[in-house]
Amino acid sequence: MNLILARRAAVAALGLLVAVYLIIGWMMVSAAVVAERESVEANPGDYGMNFVDVGFMPRMIEERADDEPITLRGWWIPAARDEAGEPSAIIVVHGLDSNRAREPEAYMPFVRDLRDEGFSLLLFDLRAHGQSGGEITSAGYYERYDVLGAMDTATSRFGVPPERIGVLGWSLGGVAALLAATEEPRLQALVIDSAFANINDLFAAEVADRTPLPAWSVGALRPGMEVVARVRYGIRLSDLKPEEFVDQLDFPILFTHSEDDDRIPIEHSERIADAATHAQSELIRFPGDGHSRAFEAHPEAFLQAVAEYFKGRFDGASS
Repeated sequence: MNLILARRAAVAALGLLVAVYLIIGWMMVSAAVVAERESVEANPGDYGMNFVDVGFMPRMIEERADDEPITLRGWWIPAARDEAGEPSAIIVVHGLDSNRAREPEAYMPFVRDLRDEGFSLLLFDLRAHGQSGGEITSAGYYERYDVLGAMDTATSRFGVPPERIGVLGWSLGGVAALLAATEEPRLQALVIDSAFANINDLFAAEVADRTPLPAWSVGALRPGMEVVARVRYGIRLSDLKPEEFVDQLDFPILFTHSEDDDRIPIEHSERIADAATHAQSELIRFPGDGHSRAFEAHPEAFLQAVAEYFKGRFDGASS
């Protein structure tokens, strides 16, 4: 009898430990998926650009991170001059805890310069950021559908052929753009700045930054957090490894990264670029530090690299 009671007590204790483990995982994941929403403090008109406010939905999927439909808010900025032939557009996708205007004094002049190169631009706030709806951020997993919704809007509302649409993605936005391209074969032009190669490498630091957990404890809790992320939010962390899926994209990709990035080391872009299978994919390294700031530290060189890449891709699409 005592042995039976002891076994029951052991099973009950184990069940309690598992329950506590999953509850802690649930609480930590719930905190980790909330972005720091920054207000949009400027608009393109403040920097001499014509623009149209736009609202659109992500491309729909069966599984959703949010229970209600999401409206994404953005700006359509038409090209500064009419180009011969078909129009082209660049969708610009910001990073985590940012918005479509970023730090406008440094960022909006770059946007204006890109517009002056002859591209129309669609800037928008990702879900759970800026003025867009939604409460859940997912390291690119669901944001891919935000990018695809922007692509649909550029085509249906502004008449840009899908093969003449490209994406400039910063950090998280770059991961979302890469994922979007694996699902949309007409998307054939990507500039990816400062993206991570594998979520595993950043998981502990990012969770510790967004929750009360110290980084050293995250490893023990990670299996439970992965289960919660999948069951509660539908997020498959195993999908967030660009170095493992970039070989699905059979077109040239331009990667950019600051050499001394203090958040996502340049080795991440090196690994993704090495895994890209197209021979003309390229990584451009920019001297300096700071995360996703090469456009600010080297404005002329960064603009030239991005503009030449997109012009080459769109000219090829037209031929």
